Amino acid sequence: MAGVRNRPVPSRGLLTCFVRSQYNTLLMANVRLGSGESFESMLRRFGKQVEQDRILAEVRRRRFFEKPSALRKKKEAVKRRKSSR
Repeated sequence: MAGVRNRPVPSRGLLTCFVRSQYNTLLMANVRLGSGESFESMLRRFGKQVEQDRILAEVRRRRFFEKPSALRKKKEAVKRRKSSR
């Protein structure tokens, strides 16, 4: 995927994930290895952090190009759903 860089670096005790959001801002998840902490628990914390920051949702959303007209139709459908409540 073009906008995603995953760099697991267990030797330094740091996991980082970078993704550009739709507003061209950088979404980032960092997790450092604590003293006496296993790599598996750090990896688990990293997964939770990525989920909280909604990085995977952004990657899935950007997996395929959507035409501007399709995006506009989606927005209008959301507006209609919200206004009908």
